[in-house]
Amino acid sequence: MSDTKNTETTVSTNKKTWSNELIGGFWKRQSRTDSAKKYLAGRITLTDSLGQKNDYRIQVWPARNKEKETSFDLLCYLEDGNANKVIKEKQKKEEVVASDDVL
Repeated sequence: MSDTKNTETTVSTNKKTWSNELIGGFWKRQSRTDSAKKYLAGRITLTDSLGQKNDYRIQVWPARNKEKETSFDLLCYLEDGNANKVIKEKQKKEEVVASDDVL
């Protein structure tokens, strides 16, 4: 009996840990220009050093020309405009913080 209770506790603890570490998810997609090309599209949420959560839209594509065995199999890209948007938002936040420090 005690072994069963310990196992159940471990399983429930593991579920909580994994859900706490979830940062996003992806969907399987097909390229609009070539239906043979498949990729993953989704979102991840990362917390910066100030504790702000930032959402990123990501695409994951297979590597085309893998020259070495140690080369990546999949490559991750920020969707167009997403990187600039996040950078501009961070700059605005930093400007607000800097202006608050002056007062």
